[in-house]
Amino acid sequence: MARSSPAQTELAQERLPRAALNRENLRQTFALARYIRPYRMRFFSGLTTLFISATLGLAFPLLAGTLIDAALHPGVATVPMLGALSLNQVALLLAVSVTMQALASFNSALSFNRVGQSALADLRRDCYGRLISLPMAFFAQRRVGELTSRISTDVAQIEGALIDALPQICRQTVFLLGGITMIALTSGRLTAVMLGTLPLLIAAAVFFGRRLRGFARETQDQLAATNTIVEETLQAIASVKAFANESFELGRYERANARVLAAALSAARWRAVFVAFFIVALFGGIVIVLWFGAGLLQSGGISPGQLTRFVLYTTFVAGAMGQAAELFSQI
Repeated sequence: MARSSPAQTELAQERLPRAALNRENLRQTFALARYIRPYRMRFFSGLTTLFISATLGLAFPLLAGTLIDAALHPGVATVPMLGALSLNQVALLLAVSVTMQALASFNSALSFNRVGQSALADLRRDCYGRLISLPMAFFAQRRVGELTSRISTDVAQIEGALIDALPQICRQTVFLLGGITMIALTSGRLTAVMLGTLPLLIAAAVFFGRRLRGFARETQDQLAATNTIVEETLQAIASVKAFANESFELGRYERANARVLAAALSAARWRAVFVAFFIVALFGGIVIVLWFGAGLLQSGGISPGQLTRFVLYTTFVAGAMGQAAELFSQI
């Protein structure tokens, strides 16, 4: 922990160029990786099964499209490296794929949770040990409630990043890159149509991600101020009672709590706007793809299974883009 006051720290950050500040934030984020190092074997086990689960998830649209082609054209539907398959064989392969995906997801979720909780326990221990070793000058510049909030509430935010955001980033990256690859292999013309909608989604993800990050920080700071009031009031409860200051303290808390609520509601409004925009962009893109794909289907350019496969992969790619803003704000 630095020995400068919070106001001095904020002023110093404001003077930094945005690029330098982003690099510093990124450096601090990656510094947390040392807490994962003691549990790296379990971490890599979870990462491996996560990629297996995501890869099997990418196989679902391929097999679903092949299932439709097998029903419409028996003996013609093929699966890469397996050749022509019957309807029942494709259905069995699909069931096995879903089962293996579920087992891999179970191991991945369990591994990441164990690693995350263990790393957070170490982080809390080091944070508390560092805190009580600091000189009295440090405590003279800060209030107890703020420090308590930093150890409890802020560490809980790190928990969300380690246990939820990090695995989701890996999964969505596989869906994004794998989905685009499979789309390109399915139909080049449909791929060009679909990729035309991606720049809009990318720009929206970056724009909303930056706004959500700012609101997340403001909410954490206001929550720390609220906890400070609670801590100070309870520590001096005898004086509060002696001077009948309950109403005054309640008023202080209500004003601080209102600021927390305002920051949280602002973030909620931006999330709601992003969700609405994303729904319009997602389903609008799917409608365009379906319209263009229906024309290709009518002219014999693609099969019904290929169109089904393409639409499913398009939703995978769009879903991965939609997750980007929320994951970016958490990190």
